[in-house]
Amino acid sequence: MTALGKIIFIADYIEPSREEIDGLPEIRKISYDDLDKTVYLILDNTLNYLNEVCKRRIDPMSQKAFEYYKNLNYHYNIKESVNEYSKSND
Repeated sequence: MTALGKIIFIADYIEPSREEIDGLPEIRKISYDDLDKTVYLILDNTLNYLNEVCKRRIDPMSQKAFEYYKNLNYHYNIKESVNEYSKSND
């Protein structure tokens, strides 16, 4: 995904009128610093929602995108860094 594609993808997810989603405030903050981590977190939230709440099958391309960004961010414990980031910016 190009930088512009990431920005558009992220902007759609974090736009101000979106209903509150778990982790959304933290994702909004992280989006200013790390596009790849933000894309990963959005995909993680979305796929978890589809799996756990909607019980829907995940499109293979969405799963591949998730795996790509997961591997790209492999050296981070993403969930832990979200919590650390939100604590440091409160």
